[in-house]
Amino acid sequence: MRGGLLLALLVPLVPASSVRAQTPRLLDGFDRVGQWTAYASDGVSIVLTSDHRALRADIDYHGGAGYAVIHRPLDLPLPDNYVFRFKIRGTLPSNTVEFKLLDESGDNVWWSQRRNFPFDTAWTEIEIPRREISFAWGPAGGGVLHHVAALEVAITAGKGGKGTVWFDSLGFAERPFIDTTTPIRPARVAARPSSRDAARAMDADTTTAWPIPAGVAAELTFDLGHLRGFGAARVAWANRAPSHYSLAVSDDGRRWRAIYQVTGSDGDRDYLFTGPQETRWVRLKIEPVAGGGSLRELTLLPLSVGGDSNRVVEQMARDAAPGLFPRSFTGSLGFWTIVGADGDTREALVEESGRVEVKAAGFSLEPFLRVGSALVSWHDVSLHDSLADGRLPIPIVTWSDAPAELETSVWTSGGPDSSTLLVRYRVTNRQDSTIAAQLLLAVRPLQVNPPSQFLNIRGGLGRLSRLALLGDTLLADSERVVLLDSPEAAGVSAFDQGDVSRYLTEGRVPALRAVTDPRQLASGLLEYSMALAPGESRTIALAVPWHEGSRLPSHPDSSWLAASQARAAADWRQKTAGFVLDGPAPVETLEQTVRASVGYILVNRDAAAIQPGSRAYARSWIRDAALTSSALLRLNVVQPVHEFLQWFAPYQFASGKIPCCVDHRGADPIAENDSQGEFIYLAAEY
Repeated sequence: MRGGLLLALLVPLVPASSVRAQTPRLLDGFDRVGQWTAYASDGVSIVLTSDHRALRADIDYHGGAGYAVIHRPLDLPLPDNYVFRFKIRGTLPSNTVEFKLLDESGDNVWWSQRRNFPFDTAWTEIEIPRREISFAWGPAGGGVLHHVAALEVAITAGKGGKGTVWFDSLGFAERPFIDTTTPIRPARVAARPSSRDAARAMDADTTTAWPIPAGVAAELTFDLGHLRGFGAARVAWANRAPSHYSLAVSDDGRRWRAIYQVTGSDGDRDYLFTGPQETRWVRLKIEPVAGGGSLRELTLLPLSVGGDSNRVVEQMARDAAPGLFPRSFTGSLGFWTIVGADGDTREALVEESGRVEVKAAGFSLEPFLRVGSALVSWHDVSLHDSLADGRLPIPIVTWSDAPAELETSVWTSGGPDSSTLLVRYRVTNRQDSTIAAQLLLAVRPLQVNPPSQFLNIRGGLGRLSRLALLGDTLLADSERVVLLDSPEAAGVSAFDQGDVSRYLTEGRVPALRAVTDPRQLASGLLEYSMALAPGESRTIALAVPWHEGSRLPSHPDSSWLAASQARAAADWRQKTAGFVLDGPAPVETLEQTVRASVGYILVNRDAAAIQPGSRAYARSWIRDAALTSSALLRLNVVQPVHEFLQWFAPYQFASGKIPCCVDHRGADPIAENDSQGEFIYLAAEY
């Protein structure tokens, strides 16, 4: 490459016999309908026909939830590594596509899921490698499937709806064994620069670096020796670095496929969400750097990382100083609670560290302190969590045993259709002398809902595409964060330009006022500076109007904020005051627990729908609602039970069957426990 640089990674080659892949073979052309049967859950219809040598499935969810399945017997032994492929197109709304493999008993199922699959009228090839197939259910309890007796494709309601799905070209191929568990790092690099400079070597020592010539494009090509797997990449630069570069892969060293483009790198350490890759060759294509630069290290992270973006964030947390990332991304359990109005469809999550998740699957507000030159995080303090009055769903988080005390209080004002989330931070000097302090609020696409949660909403990494500062308002996608107190400095950044953790470490704020991040991983930082005499406090507050009907006064001040919190507390006292607990002294702790539980039941319900949770369990199960309602009736909380019965009863099927649960998709017809008996029990209790 003229005026450029070529590097090749040298690793020992393995025998060709160990990497030879089997020729792909066609298992089914989907041109014979008789090989396939179809079935569906109650309330869902599916009809199979042949259409231009493809299998056509007309599916109608009839306004509810459920599933439609195509099934085919198959006699297929499975090697250690393999891949299935099939083509699909359709006119359905986005739903979940489930690929299932059954053993001889038919009771044990292994599967791969693609949630919110966007059907298109053009053919899309779905590739399902061995690594994406896991045990789903059955008496076997787990293990590896060695022989397939039947294959199914299920379309499970996401948005439901009505439409047609076509299937074609079901293929299968054996694949060579791929090392998927260890990071791949260059052991030795031989260089052939275009100049007459002597060839040099670069090892995996992070204290060494490979220079990139100034003002010219460069290609750094790595031969992994044989087919290898990786799930993400970490690129570390030394001193100057390219702001624009790409990563490409190739199976043969001739035909290349670009898999990731970095735009506007901050020149420190970049994390590339490449997704799962299986390749032999890897190439960095670097655009010209005016003053030259240096590549310190390229690490290809294990293949398993690519199946879950949370694993990349966990790697970032391991590479960062303790406290710069939430506890839930460091392998530890983080406790959290919820905040909302009775019957509201919106709730916030509040972590024990004081981090507040404003929007489900979206972003959170995370506090830090800087006292003098020292950065203080949740990792450096003692955490104390409490509720207002010890029993109201208004959480308070206090950082103590630190140079400055931080108290975070969270509540909502307004009713279920007009609520506003309010977050108040109070910084207090507990020292004997005046201190200079800063409250730093990081806006990050990291949910309080932890990475371990996967039902309904995937926890951990959220989405944040657009951040913009307009006066005293921060626009975060569709949310408006009103800054009731103006920060001394504020800025936002796209992911390629640097995660907010770097700005916290370096004691600076991003320079941009607005950013749109195609990776949906934007972040921001608000900085409030203060000088506090001994015992002195300063209060900072934010408001997030959740609904079109949410209203804030034109000039909200500290007295309005205090009155708002007092009104919220009084409202919750009234809602949880309909009963008296009698018993041996002391009963205070028991009473606080019961009254708090009533408050949380009311917060969790969406309008009339009583449900056990706000994120993963945001569905109304009749079993849970029956027992929860029975408890409410005994505590003289009657109206919510009446509203639930009136709402749930019309979802009964014409056959008399009671659905196990109902959510935004409608009634779920899957049989679970005694739905009929649970509904009758609740009606009788009421």
